[in-house]
Amino acid sequence: RWEEGAVTETAFSPAEDRLLCALEDRIVWVSWPEGRTLSRLSLNFGTGIRASATGRQIACGARSGEVWFLGGDSRLYRWDGADDRIVVAEHTDDTKPSCRVEEFALRAADGLELYAQRLIPAAPAALAVLYVHGGPGETLDADDSWALQLVASGYEVVRVAYRGSAGYGGRLKTANTGCYGVCDVRDVIDAGVRWQGSFGRGRPLALFGDGYGGYLSLMALARSDSPFSCAICTCPAINMLTHPLHRDRALPADPERRRHALQDRSVFAAAAHIGRPVLLFQGALDTVATTQQMRELAQQISAAGGPCDLVVFEDDTHSLARHRPEVRLRSERFLAQLAML
Repeated sequence: RWEEGAVTETAFSPAEDRLLCALEDRIVWVSWPEGRTLSRLSLNFGTGIRASATGRQIACGARSGEVWFLGGDSRLYRWDGADDRIVVAEHTDDTKPSCRVEEFALRAADGLELYAQRLIPAAPAALAVLYVHGGPGETLDADDSWALQLVASGYEVVRVAYRGSAGYGGRLKTANTGCYGVCDVRDVIDAGVRWQGSFGRGRPLALFGDGYGGYLSLMALARSDSPFSCAICTCPAINMLTHPLHRDRALPADPERRRHALQDRSVFAAAAHIGRPVLLFQGALDTVATTQQMRELAQQISAAGGPCDLVVFEDDTHSLARHRPEVRLRSERFLAQLAML
């Protein structure tokens, strides 16, 4: 911390003559080693810097003073290092599938109001999918590639802004403090129950979770009152130790309770209770979980009676960017087989 505020990320420029400091509401270039503020960018234009399991998505560019970062609105921004001058790197996707968006609200088990939505293609399949976004703390991104992939495959997609999600007020954002892996899991289950009671009319509901969303999906599937028939998880987190930016607020403050929470909220503790089909995808270069950990998880789920297949891509990372078409094909086959049971 210095007079600018509390720093969340730092990085040296390519020339190592200045230090980039990211704060909650601004980015600052500081001369090195003098420590003199050179320029700053206020993040007061409707977005912050998106965070993932590996930190905030920000990097120095090749040009002097240039900074690239992914905003909370999922747009890519470039800052040239001059005070408050920013460029949005726009992109278009002509293949974005068409669907009808219907919003609905539900009350969680503790009374907290949650925001949810349905993405409904023209001729939806009988089976629907509750897509659980990652982060932790991301918003319901209208351009989320996994959600749109499911819509393009003909599935109705249900999404819920579980507690801890961004974009729906401070109360929802902080409502998960100390109870990651418990209260947000309950929110996912409540959203599934609400969809089945109000819209499902007996249709089966699957889970698809990415990253932290994959973790929530596995934890939800393990609950005895889970309304879900199966789960697909892409590069799921396995516990809170893989999210250093969230660790302090994810777990109880008391050391003894924190130790027990780490054990109880691990997917390995949930594996014996899943008992339903699971399809796991993992990039061998992922830093959120190792391939060996994912193999052990798949074995434990299968040993407890929940059929579990693990697909490992040796040349891919957490995003699975190199193998999206194969993930889509395998996911469609998995869901089609279950729909016929």
